[in-house]
Amino acid sequence: MVEIVGKRFIESAIKRILFVEPQSGYSTGFNDTVRVETLGPEYLAGSVKDVAECRLVDLRTPGADLRTAMAEFQPQLVALKCGYTTDVPVVADLAREVKQLDPHVPIVVGGHHISLSPEDLFIPEVDGIAYGEAEDIFPLIVRELGAGRSLANVPYMYYRDADGTFKTTVVPRPIANVVLHNSHEMNRRPLPLRELCDPYRDHYYFLYYRRPYSIETARGCRYRCSFCSVWQFHHGVYKVEGWERTFEEIMRIPDGSYVNIVDDLAIQVMPHEDYRQSDAWKLAQALIQSGNRRRFWMQCRADNIVRNKELYAAWAEAGLDMVLIGLESDDPAELKRVNKGSRVNVNEEAINFLHSLKVKIWGAQIVFADWLHDRFDRLIEYNKRLNIECPQFTIHTPLPGTVDWKKYYDQLITTERRYFDFLHPVLPTALPIREFIERYVQLYRECHMSRHELMELVRAGRVTLQGVIEFAKKFRNLTDPETYRSAIELHERVIPKLA
Repeated sequence: MVEIVGKRFIESAIKRILFVEPQSGYSTGFNDTVRVETLGPEYLAGSVKDVAECRLVDLRTPGADLRTAMAEFQPQLVALKCGYTTDVPVVADLAREVKQLDPHVPIVVGGHHISLSPEDLFIPEVDGIAYGEAEDIFPLIVRELGAGRSLANVPYMYYRDADGTFKTTVVPRPIANVVLHNSHEMNRRPLPLRELCDPYRDHYYFLYYRRPYSIETARGCRYRCSFCSVWQFHHGVYKVEGWERTFEEIMRIPDGSYVNIVDDLAIQVMPHEDYRQSDAWKLAQALIQSGNRRRFWMQCRADNIVRNKELYAAWAEAGLDMVLIGLESDDPAELKRVNKGSRVNVNEEAINFLHSLKVKIWGAQIVFADWLHDRFDRLIEYNKRLNIECPQFTIHTPLPGTVDWKKYYDQLITTERRYFDFLHPVLPTALPIREFIERYVQLYRECHMSRHELMELVRAGRVTLQGVIEFAKKFRNLTDPETYRSAIELHERVIPKLA
């Protein structure tokens, strides 16, 4: 972590910064059913709000247009986000468009994927790529560019030098095995500048909930799943914000709102820790005592749920609506295959317990390319038996920056980034590709909330009828075989050449 530079000491000729949230490279799936505010740019804008005026163009929303935003705002710095692997070609095109509109405006890129695979955007139009958590270095970027200097003096950067080549100030860091309930470090982050996203709030949704908000209370992960790059991005460190600051931030969100807690590992309690001494418990109690009417979605480990049932009962009282559990598989061998460090029986106990609290389950599950028909049959039975309200089926995709990327690299049928959307098998399938896709579509057709169950939410006043109707339209894409035509075409084009 670099030493933060207080905003009051920063002087810069850059007075207008445009943040760009790209239209996601995902063709469907998560992008269809969830569109929430972009916290990364909000935090970065918060770090320089006393120095420059910041605006956002959210290209995911209807009517948002980069050309119009550039013409009206005349930015002196453009910050592009590249969070997902599939965003690479989208962001590259945006960078080219920005330079066509204004050849002199500097462009910096940041985000999860590009930090782990920066060479994907070593292109002439990009001036710098920020590595990792960027709130500390973004003010330095603004200062250096505003003074007409190179980004060579900014730590944790990949920058284009005068000769056009990319150089770096990134210092390699080993993967640590550190768990920090370090509220001091997390608390010193700037507050997110929510005004950035407020103009787009009416176009945000979370499943069938309208106008959601997002908060972040922790970063990193203490586990080492082979398919996940979160722990690589955070160098193995897991840290938590102090509950008082989180509570204050939640209280700034309109009461009655739906709140997406974006932590990859929310309300985690260490195995040796008394949950009643944890920040998670103190936050839940504060919310209960406040009479909170907001409702929450979060991502949690099944073993954490089973070990700390009273904590989750308190959160259910505080407003917990749905929990994403990375179930990954109902097969112990497959859990071991991805180094999940969990057990099938613990997953089921966690699901049944949360259901007893009237908390819904978002069950994230991996579909492996080597599956045959019987494996799809078992997964359908599993989801129906456990009544998983919101199943998510992601095709096993070795992402850059993960252990699986190295393990399966030689087996990939493509490295073209647009196919890494969890809907295109990028490994050869054991079933013929058309049969594989047919079975994959069947998972979504048979394993989701029924119309009756959705209408029960409407009758209970949990969601609006309009929200359910709009969600049903978006969800329909997942059950349409046409959605996966490019996956079939990819395999039928490439596999014969590999034989």
